[in-house]
Amino acid sequence: MSELLVVLLGILSLAAGVAAVRWPLAGLLAYLWLDFMRPQDTWPALAAARPMLALAVGMLLAALRDGLARPTQAEAKWRDWTGEVGLCVAVVPASLLNALASDVAAVRVVAALAPIKLAVVAWLLVRVVRQRRDFDLVLLVIAGSLMVLALNLIRESIGAVGPYVAPQGPGGAGVGVFGDNNDLARGLLLGMALWSAFAVPMVRRRRVAVAAALLVLAVMVEAVVLTGSRGGFVALAVSGTYLLFAYLRPLPAAVASLALMAFLLRVATPAPIAARIATIAKPAAQASVQSRVDIWREGLRLALARPVFGHGLGTFAVPHAKGPAHPPRSAHNVFVELSYEAGAVGLAAYLFLLVQTFVRLRLLRAPPSTEPWLRSRAIALEAALIAFTVASLGLSHAFQSIPFVVVGLAIALRRLA
Repeated sequence: MSELLVVLLGILSLAAGVAAVRWPLAGLLAYLWLDFMRPQDTWPALAAARPMLALAVGMLLAALRDGLARPTQAEAKWRDWTGEVGLCVAVVPASLLNALASDVAAVRVVAALAPIKLAVVAWLLVRVVRQRRDFDLVLLVIAGSLMVLALNLIRESIGAVGPYVAPQGPGGAGVGVFGDNNDLARGLLLGMALWSAFAVPMVRRRRVAVAAALLVLAVMVEAVVLTGSRGGFVALAVSGTYLLFAYLRPLPAAVASLALMAFLLRVATPAPIAARIATIAKPAAQASVQSRVDIWREGLRLALARPVFGHGLGTFAVPHAKGPAHPPRSAHNVFVELSYEAGAVGLAAYLFLLVQTFVRLRLLRAPPSTEPWLRSRAIALEAALIAFTVASLGLSHAFQSIPFVVVGLAIALRRLA
């Protein structure tokens, strides 16, 4: 029965890929739904059918059909952004060469495909999103998918008693990109930032719309706290503060709102999670913090063996890449991970990608461009980049969807300005 189900789902995936050639926007929305709600982590049969691959191929064929070599006049004004997407691929040759030179055969394919796949996703976002309505649909699908995960997390926490237990992603512990509570928090932070693009501009509208929008935003914020991720909480505080100060004037209003938000979070946070988050104030007393500091030192020391191009993507957690004395473990820091795996060249390209995207977004909404729609979307993407960067100071996996989707959306927003 399970094999028959996989075959049937495979046929449906193939049909979806064919449909994506005809309707690439629908294919993009389906791809993002799968990428952020992660139903394939819950149903292995769906994962075996490879629906995301089928949709990506369909969208790629549609983009090539439209004529990559014939840029239109409307596309001319975002041509200066293509360098950022190119940087996503710039790390590949050096990392691939190091991976091929390594005796860790298992990471060779990962080294070649991970950045390429994500660069293609960013490029497809730019090619497919051609109207402001399309842009908002993409934001709603991503934020809505993450909202489902947030509501499920809140549902599971209601009535929970006893000590803190780390929540799990859709597929359980260790399954999928949200299989860890810290990675789940990093995903929910993206949802919080994107929802702000819709919630904050509604403040001047009807009361029902205001209440609904702010409630949705509050749900995302509370879900991040309920993950118990201390790095996620710090990222929430930083990105949330950035959102408040970006929208609220004068300064006293922003400070008062920040104080109110902190008070409400304290009241709504269960005691075990509040106690866990309180340990942020005493990092030296936490064994987990000291362990991560030791890992960072070890990773940077070993990175000096190949300082320019690194050891190859995916090799940090492979014990054979570092010798038998080093067990496989997470880097717990994207930038330490990149220093070891991609070297100075890869780290510089990755940092430039994030910083340049953030700067371009700031310039995009700078006066005299004060259009509310453009301003709210740019601020949301800025907050998403800040949240990802801060959370990644304690997390691994640099080449995941979040930063590349944000980069693609930033380029698309530039085009729609």
